[in-house]
Amino acid sequence: PPRSTLFPYTTLFRSVIGRSKGFSLKAVYIPLELAASDLAPNQEPDLRISRLGQVVIVAGPGAGKSTIVKHRILSTLDIQKGLPFLIRLREYSPEKSIPQHLADQLRMNGIPDPELAVSRSLRQPHSLCVLDGLDEVRPNLIQEIYDRINSFYQEYFAKQPGSLIITCRKEAYRNLPLDIPSIYEVRPLTDEQIQHFAEKWPLTYPEGKNAERFIADLFSTPRIHELATSPLLLVGGLMQYTDSNLGIPEERVQYLARVAQWLVSDWATAQGHPPDKFRSLYPRILSRLALHMHLQGTSEYPSAKATEIISTWLPGYGFDSDEASAVLSGLLTRTGILIRDVPQMVIFSQFGLQEYYASMDLLETIEQADLVEFAKQVWWREPILLAIA
Repeated sequence: PPRSTLFPYTTLFRSVIGRSKGFSLKAVYIPLELAASDLAPNQEPDLRISRLGQVVIVAGPGAGKSTIVKHRILSTLDIQKGLPFLIRLREYSPEKSIPQHLADQLRMNGIPDPELAVSRSLRQPHSLCVLDGLDEVRPNLIQEIYDRINSFYQEYFAKQPGSLIITCRKEAYRNLPLDIPSIYEVRPLTDEQIQHFAEKWPLTYPEGKNAERFIADLFSTPRIHELATSPLLLVGGLMQYTDSNLGIPEERVQYLARVAQWLVSDWATAQGHPPDKFRSLYPRILSRLALHMHLQGTSEYPSAKATEIISTWLPGYGFDSDEASAVLSGLLTRTGILIRDVPQMVIFSQFGLQEYYASMDLLETIEQADLVEFAKQVWWREPILLAIA
């Protein structure tokens, strides 16, 4: 259809995707690198994002998967090559096919003959459809949605040009591959990318601070530098750096403390979650849960057991035991601390965050003689050092 009839839809895309908390995505975006995933190793080793065709993008939490595809959508609008589509899969119900769902979205935005518009747009050589957040699909719907995606891929993309891009956290994708053969993984940020992002950071640096000073402070502390290769933790550090005049802490524990606070409170606000009655409780539960997991020698803990043990802690904080499921759900959906893509397991989004939270109660909980024995194990080295710090 004429692009003029699609104006409301493209305007919606620009306003929803292009800005977040006053950030212009195009203004701060830096190209991220992709490499062939070990989930499908027989692929071209490196891939430019501009060449993405039919592909699944996997990575850990906070690695930039959604940011990559949102930037691709905005770029497609700028060059005026067809109409891009986006489905956030957590909002998609498999009761309807994907084309039917897209037609409904166009209809809601006043587009005439939406079924025809979807069909024509998807069959264009430069078509683009993004299915974002496969890991966020509810467990009881996952097989139906996989079937819908496979049918959609076979009908519109398997034998004709066009781009179908699906994002998913890596561990969630490992056991349920789609028909799409290409799987690429987002690489950690390089030093050059970190520096470039700091230079483009849109918030005002405190008096006496700037991007060069931030980079110098960051790179001077290798353990903090290592954390910042994750876009999520880099943004968390920059948020803290520009919200105060404290600069980057010299100690890893202080950096983790600031980022953890941001991921519990500020992250929830940025995601649009209103304050909930459990928010002040989250740090206490996270610290006890992390220490319990570390004592078990695991970075993955069954959700059912986590709910059971949280229920025994809640009365000590003035909450009912039967609210344990709601507390764990809040930790999964209203903070950036835990991974949501493995519904039966509790996993910290960064292992360093598990070590940090485990350290909070370590010295008060573990007998000194046991700590001496723990200190001989690599598994306990970082939590003990963080606890001492």
